Amino acid sequence: MSVVVAGGTGFLGRHIVAALAAADCDPVSVSRGGVAPVPGVRTMAADVRSPAAVQDLLSSLRPRSLVFAVRSDIADDHQAAGAIAEAGEACGVDRVIVLSSAAVYGTQTASAIAAVKESDPRRGTSEYARSKIAIEDTFREATVTTTMLRVFNVTGPGEPPNLVVRSLLERIRGGEDPLTVSNAAASRDFIDVRDVATAVVKAVMEPAPWHAVNVCSGQSTFIGELAAQCIALMDADCSLVTDHTGDASLGDPGRALRWGWMPQYTLANSLADSVTEIRAAR
Repeated sequence: MSVVVAGGTGFLGRHIVAALAAADCDPVSVSRGGVAPVPGVRTMAADVRSPAAVQDLLSSLRPRSLVFAVRSDIADDHQAAGAIAEAGEACGVDRVIVLSSAAVYGTQTASAIAAVKESDPRRGTSEYARSKIAIEDTFREATVTTTMLRVFNVTGPGEPPNLVVRSLLERIRGGEDPLTVSNAAASRDFIDVRDVATAVVKAVMEPAPWHAVNVCSGQSTFIGELAAQCIALMDADCSLVTDHTGDASLGDPGRALRWGWMPQYTLANSLADSVTEIRAAR
């Protein structure tokens, strides 16, 4: 039976579709434009904000599982979550895998960082965090079985320019000198997008025994250190100017490890592949 990926053309969605196809899970990519993210994969165009459109889609496909990887407008995300939860219940979907975010936990001060567990309170206060919390609650209240994958800071091939690694690499490639990093003392838990994709495949094929699972490396990297690594990998002759402010985010991967998922890509792997990609785009 098929696996519907709502948001299959996004940064995460493209890798998820490819990983599901490689695992013979018969993915169907669904997006507003219906563009094929991976050659040979079925695609469908649908407005996932519409309960009627989603119900028609799921009624025709009768998928075993559905992956919610939508990321567009914050209000649209919440609307889409409601439509998918409602249609999933009506059409007998076995399980939904929701791509949530570490943002639900909020951030900590860099001087007192501790790895957050899934049982920790959801203290995120940003608009994005509140949206993700609301989406989690929408699916939590539904009768369809749901796994929340709380994804930490994603990087790797195909990263959009608004995310930190690609932004730094683009600025270095553009000849910015000095490279000024205003949040150098902030630290983040980076996870490769391909590891996120394998976590989704795992959730489709072997449901986690918990409602929420952190998808993270359990390793903290300062943004200033990250910028220095990017400069070195780009062989750039530029200086680095940093400050000493920033918050922190770090996940505890213990639950995921017990489930049988483990990251296969280090941050060094992710950065090297991203540098290769950005050089090829010149």
